[in-house]
Amino acid sequence: MKFIIHGKNVEVTDALRDYVKTKLGKMEKYSRHIVDVNVELSVAKNPRIKNNQQVTVTTSVNGLMLRSEESSVS
Repeated sequence: MKFIIHGKNVEVTDALRDYVKTKLGKMEKYSRHIVDVNVELSVAKNPRIKNNQQVTVTTSVNGLMLRSEESSVS
């Protein structure tokens, strides 16, 4: 499984990259058809946005595009 990890307003460190690979690597046991996983980590700089940290995971399985999104407060 190939991981594409990039950040928006956040530096993607090696430790963060390893953490994402460890957590999302568990998806492989559910489907062998997952080829690549696109992960976007972002931090909103606007103080009015309550949930300013967000992660979006996009992958395709058997021709279907799966997208998951989660946000939290820093």
